[in-house]
Amino acid sequence: MDWARSDPRMGDKNLRTFRYHPAPCRVVKRKQTGANEGPVSLAVTVGASEGDWKSAFDKKIFGDIDASHEGLLILATRAAEKPITNSHETTILSKLPFSRPSWLQIMEKFHIHDSVARLINRNTAAEFSRSQMSPSNLEGLAIVYNCRSSASWPGDIALSVTWFPERWKWYAVFYGCDNATAKNIEHRLNNCEDATCHPLILLGMFAELERRRQISLVDKGSLDFLSAVSSLNSTNHQLDDSEYASPVASSAGSHDNSLAIDPWLKLSHLKNGIQNWKDQLLKMVTHADELNESYLKSDPNSTVTVNEFRSQMRRIGGRIKDRLEDIIRDCDEQMRKCQTNLDGIILADQMAHTQANMIIASRTKVDSSQMKSIALLTMIFLPATFVATLFSMTFFNWQPNSKDGEVVVSPRIWIYAVIAGGLTMITLITWFLFLRRRLARKQLRQPSKLATLLTTFRLRTQQVEDE
Repeated sequence: MDWARSDPRMGDKNLRTFRYHPAPCRVVKRKQTGANEGPVSLAVTVGASEGDWKSAFDKKIFGDIDASHEGLLILATRAAEKPITNSHETTILSKLPFSRPSWLQIMEKFHIHDSVARLINRNTAAEFSRSQMSPSNLEGLAIVYNCRSSASWPGDIALSVTWFPERWKWYAVFYGCDNATAKNIEHRLNNCEDATCHPLILLGMFAELERRRQISLVDKGSLDFLSAVSSLNSTNHQLDDSEYASPVASSAGSHDNSLAIDPWLKLSHLKNGIQNWKDQLLKMVTHADELNESYLKSDPNSTVTVNEFRSQMRRIGGRIKDRLEDIIRDCDEQMRKCQTNLDGIILADQMAHTQANMIIASRTKVDSSQMKSIALLTMIFLPATFVATLFSMTFFNWQPNSKDGEVVVSPRIWIYAVIAGGLTMITLITWFLFLRRRLARKQLRQPSKLATLLTTFRLRTQQVEDE
């Protein structure tokens, strides 16, 4: 089965899924307030080379990494993204800011589990998982947390945490941190007060960062929606202001209508992404209750100091849970905004089509009135024209000479009747066949147009998901 193995070591296959681009990284060490002597916080920058990391571990720049009641965090620098038109690099987190030997050493010292490879490379949706491990090469019980945001939008990050309940110690790596994100995380960690040892403190920070990103994405989607609505309105105003729409204006209007599909698809995809992230937050809330009922539960066999510390952690867990529930409500609000925009763009499109139909109907009414005038004039002049034409023909002799046997009507007038009647029948039959053939072609083209529309919709949907 594809699950987290008890053996945390990463195989060569998973190691090959990463790309190594060494860069300097910040390492933050935070002690539980009052738990140890010495400074509560320590932050250092480790160079990009393999020797810098080896020297940092050998010289114990981070102090005793096996000490208890503290946390040790690496803020992995985000690699430079390749410029992609109308998109972003979705596999940016697989570019680690370490060399391969340094990464192997970090995984050993920070007890990073093999499942982080799957976490980083499966980037289509947000994910949160936790697994309980009892490997032989680690001290006692360990809980491995993996969390990442969706790479469908820029600014995705990932987090891996290994927590040892017996030592109240966690090791963590934040992947994909730019300068602003790294400063934000470091600031939050330095101000977490007495919550350092709680295993969900970093996951709470992760949720805060993702909340800010989603709010920004929803706001940008709303602006794109307003731009699409303005485009539809401007197209209809151009159609309304011009007496007769030119082919160029018509093609521009259809182009604007097709562009209105993109904001709808992006907002729909964003709403689904927020819903998926909400599901992961609900899993975090459930796990917070699990921690309070298991690892943070008071033990009659433990000392008073230990039970008091566990009680403190339970209170902190309750605060983290409350904040996660607040973020869940924010997710609901952002989804409602997305739905409002989706309903709005559908309404705007319907109103645009209604307005266009009203303009067409108004112009058709004007044309119909003009055709009535033309038909009336034709009805007035047609009888007189027919009579004048008929009696001007040489088939009639209005002053016949009876002595010479001349008659008023030529005996060959039947030729006129035959030719006129035949041409009239040919014209009517040709017109009937033309209309029938045109109707048949129109019926044959309807399925192909529908298929083309469906294909275009699928391609646009796939393109938005790839972005």
